[in-house]
Amino acid sequence: MSDDPATASARAAEEIAKTAGKGIDAATGLGRFFDRIFGSALDELGGALTDRARYWRASRLLRLEERYRAACAIMGEDRVIRPVEPKFAFALLEAASLEDDDDLQDMFAHLLANATTDGTGVEDRKAYVSILQELKPLDARLLVTIARAKPLTATRVVGSFALVTNLALPRDVEPSFEMPSPDVVQRALWNLVRTACIQPFTGVGGRDSAEVFVTALGRGLIEACTVRGTR
Repeated sequence: MSDDPATASARAAEEIAKTAGKGIDAATGLGRFFDRIFGSALDELGGALTDRARYWRASRLLRLEERYRAACAIMGEDRVIRPVEPKFAFALLEAASLEDDDDLQDMFAHLLANATTDGTGVEDRKAYVSILQELKPLDARLLVTIARAKPLTATRVVGSFALVTNLALPRDVEPSFEMPSPDVVQRALWNLVRTACIQPFTGVGGRDSAEVFVTALGRGLIEACTVRGTR
């Protein structure tokens, strides 16, 4: 019987752990496969890939530190630093070191700056890290755009207003925003629904139409990733 996704992921992680830092062991099934392709260059190549991966992640962490310090400077020299939970800190640093989009990594840096500053009201909530890991740049841009757009209709949720999207933003929401194809926008919006950042009211004008509003979790994420001096 085949493994379920969780078991398969765990086994994949175990294999990666076995090979990390020491090249690819030719005794493993994956090693034998690579050995057929690369021959005697296998060990050297494995080490080179490991070194490159470590260098790349280190460079991203250095950029994160730079952006973190810039955010702290905006908050002011009198900011009071507070510790955060290790599970939050480790998860954020791990995710930020793998993020190759600068705008999304800036969101990680701002989240960390807010979470480590007393009085911001930003929680060191690991869920924020998990959501950011699930977003592509377009997803994040859409979330911010929807949250800041002029509400077009009231919803059944007290105090909330919706943007009629037809699962694609109207051109007058942000004219400078170069929109991709409708299919790409739909996938981005539904990913925001999946991560509970926005909530749709389906069935308005057709199967693929929706009124959407930003949830409390989505607004919390935006606030957590916005430097206090720029809110």
